[in-house]
Amino acid sequence: VGGTYTKPVILPPQIVIGALGKIQKLPRYDADGNIIPANLVSVSWAADHRVVDGVTMAQFSNLWKYYVENPNHLLI
Repeated sequence: VGGTYTKPVILPPQIVIGALGKIQKLPRYDADGNIIPANLVSVSWAADHRVVDGVTMAQFSNLWKYYVENPNHLLI
């Protein structure tokens, strides 16, 4: 509870499972080189590679990240 990083474990009959760490406010640079506070969260995925390959999981993870960062696109 409240950890910054998690490692999900697949239990039968699961095929894929995801885990979210806690949201952290950390300093990051914006496009102009200024330091701004950014809310960051770690995400981990585990998959049964007999069913889902790593490329598919990476594509899904990138799409999931896109929708988390751009929730208005879920409405289109």
